[in-house]
Amino acid sequence: MRFPSADTLAQLALGVGMLIALVVAGGVIVQRFRGGAADKALDANELFANFEEMHSRGDITDADYRKIKSVLGAKLHSELKDDKDKG
Repeated sequence: MRFPSADTLAQLALGVGMLIALVVAGGVIVQRFRGGAADKALDANELFANFEEMHSRGDITDADYRKIKSVLGAKLHSELKDDKDKG
């Protein structure tokens, strides 16, 4: 059985190191973009204002607006409770 030369082992180590560096760099880039999207998320109060405006323009029906209002109302209540507990 023939063993690989020192040059071959060095090339293999370099290649594996470069692969690891690329994976880490890719992870950092993905995390940066993912974190930015999370920071831009609207809270329930802003969403409610947007849907209220859509309802007033006639973009959504009364039934849809009532459903959204009930869901966002519960979320808004939860957010207010969380803020109160933190403060």
